[in-house]
Amino acid sequence: MVERIKKENPGLKTYQAKYYENTKSILSKINDQLVVLAAEIEEAKTKLGIKEHNLVCHSMGGLLCRAYLMAYGNHTVNRYISLAGVHAGQFGLTGQVEKYAPAILTNLARENIYRFIYKAPIQDHFSVAGFWKDPLINHTTIYKEECDFLPIYNGDKQHANAAAYKKNFLKLKKVVFNGCKTDEILEPPLTAVFSYYAPTDAVSKLTVTDYTHHDIYNKDVFGLKTMLEDKRASMNVIDVCGHTEWLFREDLYT
Repeated sequence: MVERIKKENPGLKTYQAKYYENTKSILSKINDQLVVLAAEIEEAKTKLGIKEHNLVCHSMGGLLCRAYLMAYGNHTVNRYISLAGVHAGQFGLTGQVEKYAPAILTNLARENIYRFIYKAPIQDHFSVAGFWKDPLINHTTIYKEECDFLPIYNGDKQHANAAAYKKNFLKLKKVVFNGCKTDEILEPPLTAVFSYYAPTDAVSKLTVTDYTHHDIYNKDVFGLKTMLEDKRASMNVIDVCGHTEWLFREDLYT
């Protein structure tokens, strides 16, 4: 990805964040990763001698970057591009997620994972727990009360900084959210563009609805609706793509 950006933009200063590499990004508390990412961005700006910049973020990094843009009012980002970001939440242990999930979770049906995934020991050592959004109606309260990351950034929990978070995000000049219908890691795949399961009382009744059916858009939690209406935000969905192919498939950007 970095090499492609350099090739198409000769002379452009680039930096690839190393805030949490490899499995550490899965096995660490997502809130802690946000703090580390924010510090690394400031270090990179100093190193490159720049003030303003853009962000291109992939997978959980897409969600982390959005959280950074909301929580850090001193950010100097102009454009933010999210590639397969897990924005609306995750409800499935898929691929690498299942590989590194605590054994106590992998032995459960997903409708029972809520019993453990919102507990502090797992929230503190399994990043996915921070954005696990159980759509079952009877589990909504425990998600809102015990999940300590996604409810804050998606407007599922009231907090004193909500207005400031929205104001901070609206500083951006341009935002692009990209997702793919066949993403094998995200569950559901188009959580990348804020589509998610509608609340229901049984897993057998799960139905995915697009962003226009969810509060994150209708209540304009962080400015998504505002930015879409004034053409500063866009959403792109492609039919076939693997989760990591966003990083090397050149045809996705032609």
